[in-house]
Amino acid sequence: MNEDIQWTGLVRQVAEHFSDLTIKRGFQYYKQGRVQELSVPDHGPVEAVVQENGASARVSVSLSLDSLEDSECSCGENGGCRHMIAVLLQYAALEERPVYSIVNAHSAGLASRTALAPPHPEAGHASGTGPGGRSTAIPQADRGHVNVPASSMTHVGRELASGPTSSMQHADREHVKGSAIATPQADHEHANGPASTMQHASRDLAAEPASLMPHADGEHATEPNTPVSQAAHAQAKGLAIEDMSAAQWHSLFAQCTATLGSGAQPVQYASQALEAIYAVKPPLAPVLEQLYGLHAHLFVLHRLIGHAPGAARPAHFYLGYHTQIAADEIQAAIRISLSEELAIEGHPEHWNMVTDTLDYLRERMLNESGGRLHYFPDIYYRFWLQWLAPHAGKPEMFLEELRLLEEGGVTQQGSTPARVPRLLARCWMYVFLGRDEEAWRLLQAADGSTALQLPSAQLLLLMSALHGKEEWARLVDGLTAIGPLLGTGSLDEYLAYWRTALEHLPELEALMWDTLTGMLPISGTIYAQALLERGKYRQWMDYQLSTGAEPLDYRAAELQVLERHAPELLLPFYHQAVERHVLFMTRKDYKAAVKLLKRLAKLYKKMKLEDRWESFLASFTSRHRRLRALREELRKGKLLS
Repeated sequence: MNEDIQWTGLVRQVAEHFSDLTIKRGFQYYKQGRVQELSVPDHGPVEAVVQENGASARVSVSLSLDSLEDSECSCGENGGCRHMIAVLLQYAALEERPVYSIVNAHSAGLASRTALAPPHPEAGHASGTGPGGRSTAIPQADRGHVNVPASSMTHVGRELASGPTSSMQHADREHVKGSAIATPQADHEHANGPASTMQHASRDLAAEPASLMPHADGEHATEPNTPVSQAAHAQAKGLAIEDMSAAQWHSLFAQCTATLGSGAQPVQYASQALEAIYAVKPPLAPVLEQLYGLHAHLFVLHRLIGHAPGAARPAHFYLGYHTQIAADEIQAAIRISLSEELAIEGHPEHWNMVTDTLDYLRERMLNESGGRLHYFPDIYYRFWLQWLAPHAGKPEMFLEELRLLEEGGVTQQGSTPARVPRLLARCWMYVFLGRDEEAWRLLQAADGSTALQLPSAQLLLLMSALHGKEEWARLVDGLTAIGPLLGTGSLDEYLAYWRTALEHLPELEALMWDTLTGMLPISGTIYAQALLERGKYRQWMDYQLSTGAEPLDYRAAELQVLERHAPELLLPFYHQAVERHVLFMTRKDYKAAVKLLKRLAKLYKKMKLEDRWESFLASFTSRHRRLRALREELRKGKLLS
């Protein structure tokens, strides 16, 4: 199924022939992994077996994708059943289609959706594929599935080179009735008061000013001041889409989406907006295909999370749940697109549109202030890392960007630039220029400011640039610099970078230990993990005892590495924990103590020290002979006769 229109038709069939309850039950079967022996022939129905309750209870499904009402299932139910939905969802996952759009076929309203007409007769409708049916395979590492053409992806997070499709699946999330993009109070929340007291997080969808971004020369557009009139003015001058500036693209997008938003839920709005924007896209040069798709998603992302120019956001502003779902899907699709190589080779005439895009992203990044939103900064950094830096050539481009970041006191929208994104962007330029020490000094200075909270994910993205260049010494210096700035949520990735660096530079291991110990207690989990991985068992045990940890904090399987290599180190670990639980003198703690004693008995037996175990147990029961509840638990555990 290579055409998006076919997929949309299939989802429409789901809405027409299956009840919402049946779809949800089928989704549960799919999530439980009940679909087996899936067969997808080149022609004919999709065949599969679905496991029912009981090892021998299985039903056979023959799924007709051209006409779902002609599908068959051996369960005997009349009409569409949950087994058919489960198989369809499994097929969608295999083809990297969004499971979400099937599960929410009813709420999405696809059965009654009508396509928007193009704004001018020359544009025509696009099916979602590139020129000549061009499609781009998604790297397996990014998708987690086999590579498929981008044109086979649909819904909110559309593969950017081909049309509005989803790269993330949120099948288990449901929309909130009545939430609307046009009225952000319904979905945005504020920690200090009701939604009605908030600043608007996004403007009325039909009333956004046309000058959404600067022209390449840094000046605002002098076109008419509404999206519709500006786009119409561009068309009156005979401008084709490939000849428009980025500002005019956004004005065209505003015209395409002007009728959307009233009562639309965030995910539904994003899907419809991308559909409308792609409907007017003619075949373009490969690099313009990529940039058009990027700008389409950037436009929708800004509508979801944007706010009026110059408006201050509340200190504790955050997105509503359903708006964040839609924004996260858009961001994920953008990341996938940026992971593909920019097709600028052979098309230098389109470089101005690339720099136009940089101007737009810089403005949005510096204007995304307040709360903990980091959508546009993340896209800005990845745009540089994956699309601009490989084609920058001489350092002048980095130096010019650094100058703009250092001198910019006010954004073109009249607001003070966001401090954290601006600081990190400067660090990126220093790293691209090979001036790492200046970047690390900026970060260390920021660490002393209580007003700045550096997002860990973006610090680690900076490390990915050094990792990608395989400059291991620079990577070690960077890891040493950012370690004290990280939060607990990103430490596994941080340790993974250390592992890779030390594979190439094992002589620098001491730097890792110095950094991790300096990060304690935040780094406690990865510090202990690194000790085990590198065979430092005594240090691991000393750390556990010093922090008051106990064996019940770990599964038995996690301690097996010590049982194999240094079982004697576990003895004080178990003994200390047993005595601690007994001191609390509660039934719950007595049960925990007995559980530990049973593990301890096995450990002594494995070490062939049964005599020592018998001696200890006799002494233990004698010392606590007055604790009746403890003795009862010992008898239950068969440790006392």
